[in-house]
Amino acid sequence: MDIDTHIQRVESGLSSRPGVVAVENPNIKRLPKGGHRAIISVRLCFFDGSFLDIHENVDTCKSFPQLLTYSYQYVNKSGEQVFRYDNAPHHPEVATHPYHKHIGPDDNENIVASGCPSHSGIFKEIIQYLTQAM
Repeated sequence: MDIDTHIQRVESGLSSRPGVVAVENPNIKRLPKGGHRAIISVRLCFFDGSFLDIHENVDTCKSFPQLLTYSYQYVNKSGEQVFRYDNAPHHPEVATHPYHKHIGPDDNENIVASGCPSHSGIFKEIIQYLTQAM
């Protein structure tokens, strides 16, 4: 798969998710190295005022998308972090290092082991959260 095909799939897949009412600040930067890399940043706004920030550094040189770095941060309508998945190397104590999940507000978060989530898994988690919050 080339990087343009991956970008098209991401763009169409994210904007059509249940509960998403707006796509803000889409920023896709294709990196010149071999034409297989891109940095994707976007904010998805949900019907209740919550949002999901997505940041991916992706490479498709192996014919499939490989996330070199990623961060998926979901923030509720009050502005508090609900969760964030990332693979930054700042929590070596986690068994799945560098992959992990932050749960709860920034000032009182819990760090847990986690693999790299799929977009569909993240949206299931958000819909479950929104259902419970209502």
